Amino acid sequence: MIELKQLSIARGNKEICADLSVVISKGACCLVTGPNGSGKSTLLQALLGIVKPSSGQILIDDYDVQQLSRADKQILIQSTGIALQEFSLPSFGTVRHFLQEAGCAASATAELLSFLEFQSQAEAQLDQLSTSEKKRLYLGSSLARQPRLVMWDEPFSELDERWKGKFLKVLEELKKAGTTIIITSFSASAFDRLQPDAILSLE
Repeated sequence: MIELKQLSIARGNKEICADLSVVISKGACCLVTGPNGSGKSTLLQALLGIVKPSSGQILIDDYDVQQLSRADKQILIQSTGIALQEFSLPSFGTVRHFLQEAGCAASATAELLSFLEFQSQAEAQLDQLSTSEKKRLYLGSSLARQPRLVMWDEPFSELDERWKGKFLKVLEELKKAGTTIIITSFSASAFDRLQPDAILSLE
């Protein structure tokens, strides 16, 4: 369970949220919407303990994220399926190696390569991939550890409709299995299939 208690976050002179209180139950889907620059990414980073709120608390399973030690914050990040809007892949290494480094067990790597349609590119160098290929590899790698909490930031940029549909199906299956999902997007309707349990709108 994730609980935001009277949470306020500011970025420079811009107030992103003020006195926000919400509970996101285990296995629920929360959608954070708003135009570009509204602070969706900043809110997600606060949930991960990367950005410090102005006031209030963020509790994950009753642990205050801001009170976690550096080691415990790292555990939180590693155990969460994170895909940030701004990302970059290493300039070296293969597709297969990247997934294994992300925590994908050897027995599951072939399955993930198949889903991502990288069977014939498993040994391709990362710098040989197109922008859309890098994006779907990045999203896929966030699921390598079979996380029980997924946080995706504008995940469908650079993806065509077919890949949006494939990843939506995965998210639907994860939600049914009890995974908690938090997604930021300027388009709330893009995630109607997930039947969000909560929608937070930022301005």
